[in-house]
Amino acid sequence: MRRAATTPLLAALLALAPAKAAAHTVGISKSTFTLAESGVVEAEISLSVRDLARLMPIDRDGDGLMDAAEVQAHKGDFEGFVHDAVDVFGDAAACPGTLVGTTLGERGDGLEIRARYACKPRPARLAVTARYMTTFDDAHRHAASLVSPTASKARVLTVTDRQVELDTGFTPPAPTSGGNTNLWAALAGVLVAAGLAIWWRKRRRPTS
Repeated sequence: MRRAATTPLLAALLALAPAKAAAHTVGISKSTFTLAESGVVEAEISLSVRDLARLMPIDRDGDGLMDAAEVQAHKGDFEGFVHDAVDVFGDAAACPGTLVGTTLGERGDGLEIRARYACKPRPARLAVTARYMTTFDDAHRHAASLVSPTASKARVLTVTDRQVELDTGFTPPAPTSGGNTNLWAALAGVLVAAGLAIWWRKRRRPTS
């Protein structure tokens, strides 16, 4: 699997936002969207509990921590996050998403949300908009990576610049021959109808 190329700034952000949200830094988050040839996009989005609390009521005591029971209790909120806070498009067509699961960081201060988005097979262009960024402070930075079997892109998103796009390396599906087949079928039908009309007229023509 191809890995997304990183800039020095992106590398620094990734270092501060470790995998599995083990010790999450408030104001820094990350995500990876991995596209398969089938059009399925596997998403992993890591955010701090304090940042997520701006989107949903998951930290009522304000301590920036969650436990497994609280995560389970807010499953509906995480499903809403997948549906409403992230937009995924394949060749400009919306890709519906479903929640796959969540992983709580070891310290309880960060959460990884895993989702699956269903695009049409082999999209030539993949686009992701992190709509949830609108609720964060201007200083928040999000390291986003898009990956396909043959291409990748990584960039830092901000509150005002929330989208990342990738030319996936897939070629659009070849047009099917169904249109030509239907055309020839229609033409054959017209010719048959014309032949029947001529035959009927000959039968009705009086003989001398």
